[in-house]
Amino acid sequence: MASLDALFYTLRNDLSHILGGRILFLNARYNNYLSLFSSSDVDFYQPLKPEADALKQAGYNTSHSLSQEYRTYDAVLIDITQHVLHTRYLVACALKLLKHS
Repeated sequence: MASLDALFYTLRNDLSHILGGRILFLNARYNNYLSLFSSSDVDFYQPLKPEADALKQAGYNTSHSLSQEYRTYDAVLIDITQHVLHTRYLVACALKLLKHS
């Protein structure tokens, strides 16, 4: 879970710029840092069943599909993987789904 620790370490000091907005968490895995967010403000995408089940057990709704009528988000978090092609796909999805200001 080092990647999640690194992701949230950079965010933990100042979440004000993303809290209160719509957030998408791609490749989400359960972590204690999730308690920083209201579950109603975050959409979780996790295609792997064991990881999705862990999120559901913790009370978070997850989706295994990104086809949400192309809803846009104020922020997108990505838990990257070691698989370069999959990570590129997630980054491309994030860019497509971010609100443009």
